[in-house]
Amino acid sequence: MMAKADALRPGFTQTCWRGLAIAHPAEWEAARLSDQGQPNQLSLVDRRYQRLEAHWQVLKRPPNLDAMYERLGKSLREHPHKQLLGQPEWRGLVQDGPVGQVVHAGRFFPAQSMLVELVLIWPQGRDQQIETAILRSVAPTIDRPVLTWRALGLHVELEREFDLTEASSHVGRVCWTFERAKPALWLTIERLAMGKFWLKNDLPSWLAKERPEKFRPINLTTSSGSQSAVDAGHQIVRLDSQWGGRVARLFRRAQRQVDFGWLCSEQERVYRLVARWPAHRPAFWPESLLVSCCRSVRIKV
Repeated sequence: MMAKADALRPGFTQTCWRGLAIAHPAEWEAARLSDQGQPNQLSLVDRRYQRLEAHWQVLKRPPNLDAMYERLGKSLREHPHKQLLGQPEWRGLVQDGPVGQVVHAGRFFPAQSMLVELVLIWPQGRDQQIETAILRSVAPTIDRPVLTWRALGLHVELEREFDLTEASSHVGRVCWTFERAKPALWLTIERLAMGKFWLKNDLPSWLAKERPEKFRPINLTTSSGSQSAVDAGHQIVRLDSQWGGRVARLFRRAQRQVDFGWLCSEQERVYRLVARWPAHRPAFWPESLLVSCCRSVRIKV
């Protein structure tokens, strides 16, 4: 689970991605997040510089960290460097550059068999208090039944059976798609800045416009198939729809879709959650699903 806000250093936030959680200054933002099938990595930047690069992987056996950083030191022989001290659980080097310093640090977490390698860039020289807070915050989460995904302003908690298959970030719009193979269920979760820009009409009309044309509303309580409820102080709009005629249903190709949307007035953000599954069976909804805005919102079908 995500570290509680009161456990974070003041001025820090947390990024959680593909089984790794790390706390860092709030002004450091994610510039790169690994996609499915790529080596696990994330990169954080401030307004002027890259500040942190992280790589992590699960290994079959513990690595020799001393030998790893001895080899790195030999490759840096033309650049002044020294051993990283004061971090007993980490091995690494501190490299002096033309401007500032670069810290190379690695740690193996035996419980998860995970190797984590960090590169911290200090353009104005090291801040060892912040550096220590970052290193102490690093935590593998791959062995937890519920994973936290937190980056770019979006925060989701979901069973680890779901894979993040797509992630996109455009100006004012962050979108993640999760997939569970068996029983099949697809979840798309979006966070949109500038709520008034997107919601030129009411929320049900916007949701209907975002829905693929092939999906037709299911008549539940209104002709548009929309319902609304209140959760965590937010008005949640729900839109039910289905794709597939008689032949599609016969061959079990028909699909159900439910769109949820709400406006977080405190953040001035619009949130949208889309769930899709084969229409011939129930959704088998993930009980742990949590989407956080100013509050934690639990969505259920």
